[in-house]
Amino acid sequence: MSSNKISYYTSAFAFIDVLGTSNAMQNEKDCSFLNTMNNMYKSAIHIAPYFIDPKIKHKIFSDNIVFERIIKSNDDPIQIALQLIEFLAIIQEFFSDNNKLIRGGVTIGQSYLSDNLVLGPALLETYELESKKAIYPRILISDTIISKLNSNNYNSKLIKKDRDNKYFIDYLKTRTKNCDYIKNNNYISFLEKELSNETDTRIKAKLLWSINYCKERLKELMNN
Repeated sequence: MSSNKISYYTSAFAFIDVLGTSNAMQNEKDCSFLNTMNNMYKSAIHIAPYFIDPKIKHKIFSDNIVFERIIKSNDDPIQIALQLIEFLAIIQEFFSDNNKLIRGGVTIGQSYLSDNLVLGPALLETYELESKKAIYPRILISDTIISKLNSNNYNSKLIKKDRDNKYFIDYLKTRTKNCDYIKNNNYISFLEKELSNETDTRIKAKLLWSINYCKERLKELMNN
């Protein structure tokens, strides 16, 4: 056994869950869902870094993805976190374009990510944000990041405060979005159709939140 010691380091870190995949995998018969997810993962992972930061690393396991951007001593932690948030907005935009809902969390904390291993307090925190606090298809932003933003007077158009006072990534404010796009995109129609066919109250709540978010964003754009 190797005696080389490893240690945690500070990073901007995110945990993402693609919703609805368990049911899709259980009902899959021809590997179509497998290939759809494989193509989506490859496209999202390889396209987004060109726009934001090629130093963002990732690891995919099942329907979960973790992203990490190491924060070095000469880096501005807030700027790194905002770059990761912009990256995640593009990821969520991409998945919504393919009628997939995602949920997650993003923070600044201690982590370790390699080809074989991902561990650390940042992983635990973002997993808890996704699994216990987000509830709806949104990527929550940790109190750590919000506190750093507030104390240094940083603002970001991609951060929105929800009705439950939790902050999440306002992905429909990415630079590719506009009124015509949201009107012509079939995402809202897809969500409304899914809602009309759904009987599970928890899933209905997630769909309804997404519909309301998209419609509110469209209304904001039309009023500007």
